[in-house]
Amino acid sequence: MFAIITSEIKSHVNTEINSFEESIKNIKDPQTKIREIANFTENGYYQTYNKKSSPFWSFSSVLGFQVFDDPSRFRIRATQLFANDPYFITYFKTGACGESAALFNFVANKSGFESRIVGTRAEDHVWDEVKINNRWVQVDPTIYYYYYADPTKYPSYGDLWFDNPQAYSKIGWIDGGYSSVFVFDTDEDLSTKYCNTSRLSVSCQNCDYIKIKPDTGRAFSIDQEMQNYEATFNLGRKNYTIFAGKTLIPFLLVKEKNATISLIANENVNISSFPEEIRLTIWSQLLFVLGFIALFLFALLFLIGMVIKIYTKWKRGQNGCDILKLKEI
Repeated sequence: MFAIITSEIKSHVNTEINSFEESIKNIKDPQTKIREIANFTENGYYQTYNKKSSPFWSFSSVLGFQVFDDPSRFRIRATQLFANDPYFITYFKTGACGESAALFNFVANKSGFESRIVGTRAEDHVWDEVKINNRWVQVDPTIYYYYYADPTKYPSYGDLWFDNPQAYSKIGWIDGGYSSVFVFDTDEDLSTKYCNTSRLSVSCQNCDYIKIKPDTGRAFSIDQEMQNYEATFNLGRKNYTIFAGKTLIPFLLVKEKNATISLIANENVNISSFPEEIRLTIWSQLLFVLGFIALFLFALLFLIGMVIKIYTKWKRGQNGCDILKLKEI
């Protein structure tokens, strides 16, 4: 079934993309051509990243699909199967910044540009970069979406979506800007390009991993294995919690040390850490909860069995009494 759906979607999208490529092939100016690609990707795009655009129906927690109530057409966003698949996104034109970036990246590459997806893990935003005259240039389809949809309300976004690495601090989407920015495919660090950074060096002679999370982030800015006893990172101006640890039992038990630090832009900071507190991992906690639930269910079933056994014994006793009364009569 999915093979049939995928085949139909690809056929439709290829026809649409080929037609679009033909319409812009004679445009010589790169910026004009990129704007036309942005117009194509954001035209009819259904932005799901706001409270009014919550799905009215979600189905299949395994496959992960969300259906949105748009009277003009049927809208589906894939969160598991087909997630960030460019054909699926081009067909349904539904999603948040990740889908928008994947869509632009797909069309830009097919239109002759070298494009890549970049973003920040901790603060949950994704955009693109396009190589122009051997230089990687920021292109943010999400910023352009707001300008495209309502230029009166977002007039400044018309300049911030293209070749403006400081756009995110100017817009103020995240207090203090982003903590770190990476190329998604290669993990190349672009933090100094997009963030007002400091250089943080963490030394730990007994560490297997290091994780760094900003106070304003949803996830870790840094989550990596320690190759040597020291690691250096470029991080934006924020408050951070640093987790340095050693694995005692894989997936279950770690020895860890936490530290908090405030980074002010353009400084070099060195800290040392030594794991000393033994902690359960999230998997250990999950196993503990599952074990508790299993024990509770076992105790409940045992109790139900005992009640049934006592009731059956009592019922047999009652029947025995009835038989004796009949014999006496």
